[in-house]
Amino acid sequence: MKHFGLIGKSLKHSFSKKYFDEKFKAFGLLDFDFRLIEIPDIEDLPEKVKEYELSGFSVTIPYKEAIIPFCHSLSPEAEKICAVNCVKVTDNGWVGYNTDYVGFRDTLPLDDLAKGGTAIVFGTGGASRAIIHVLSRLGLEIINVSTSSKKGTIHYQALKDQIIKKALILVNCTPLGTFPEVDKNVPINFSAIHKGQICYDLVYNPDQTKFLRLSAQQGARTINGMKMLIIQAEEAWKIWNN
Repeated sequence: MKHFGLIGKSLKHSFSKKYFDEKFKAFGLLDFDFRLIEIPDIEDLPEKVKEYELSGFSVTIPYKEAIIPFCHSLSPEAEKICAVNCVKVTDNGWVGYNTDYVGFRDTLPLDDLAKGGTAIVFGTGGASRAIIHVLSRLGLEIINVSTSSKKGTIHYQALKDQIIKKALILVNCTPLGTFPEVDKNVPINFSAIHKGQICYDLVYNPDQTKFLRLSAQQGARTINGMKMLIIQAEEAWKIWNN
C-alpha cells in the first residue's frame, strides 16, 4: 500500500483528495490512497508522516515555508524560491520541491508579458514566493503588496492608482475571497484596472472570486487558480512516482 496526503490547517474542502482518488481509480491503483491530514502545528508533522506511513505529501497554507527545516534536501527551484509545497519521503530523508511555480508559469499568457513592465503581487506567503520567482524570471519588475511590514513590500495604502494602471499583471496570492468568505477581497481601487491587464487569482473556490469579478467588470483578462492547481498536482504525482 502506498499512502499520500495533503498537510495543512483547514482541509475540509480540498480539491486534492477528490483529484487523486479519481486518478487512482482511473489507473486501477487499488493499493494507493490519499488522505487529508490537518495539523495545528508544524511540529506535529514528523509524527503524522510516520503514523500514516506516507510516501509523499503536499503542503498548503500556512506551512510552505515552515516545512523547510524538516527537509533533508531541496530541489534547485525550491531552494531558490524558499518555499516547499511537495515532499517526497525517501530512505535518505524528505526531499522538498516547489510545484507551484510550474503550475503558475504554464498557465500564463507569456506573449502578453514578453514586452516587460511591472507586476503587482498581493501577499507574502509561500505561494507568493513562487509567483514572484516566475514573474522575475520573465523580466518583470515586482511590486509586492501586503498588510505586513516585510522588507521589500509596500502597504496597500501606498498602492496608488497610477501604479495599478501601469501593471501588466496583478496576482492575488492571499486566501481572501476563498469559500465560504467570498465577500473578502484585497483592498484596492478596482476602477484603476483596465482592458489590457491580466488579473490572476490563485484562489480556485469559487471559480470567480470577487477579485476576478471586479477586475473583469473593468475589462481585464481574468484567470483563476484551478488550472494551476491541476498542473502542480500532476507535477507532484511525477515526483512521488519517479
